[in-house]
Amino acid sequence: INVNDKVFIEVSSGKLTVKIENNTQSGEGIYQEAVDDASQSLADCDLRFAEVGEMVLLKLLPYREKQWRYFIYNCRTQQVLRQDALGGACVQLPENQGI
Repeated sequence: INVNDKVFIEVSSGKLTVKIENNTQSGEGIYQEAVDDASQSLADCDLRFAEVGEMVLLKLLPYREKQWRYFIYNCRTQQVLRQDALGGACVQLPENQGI
């Protein structure tokens, strides 16, 4: 899934992968973690996102899982951080100082 041409999400071979390029020959990205059902594809997942300044906030529910996963992608540093605390509350700070 292309998220506003800033980050790409893929699920294959039992892994959730976040990439900054649409296709990589190795299939590797900047972040990767396992999903419970190895046979699923991204079409089986529920994905929501929001852009907040230089960040992309991602909310993802893999197929047959009960817990949402929350990620922060920083466009400047090109890093991904899993931060499940976003599910409880998230407030944007003034003057693009973060969340």
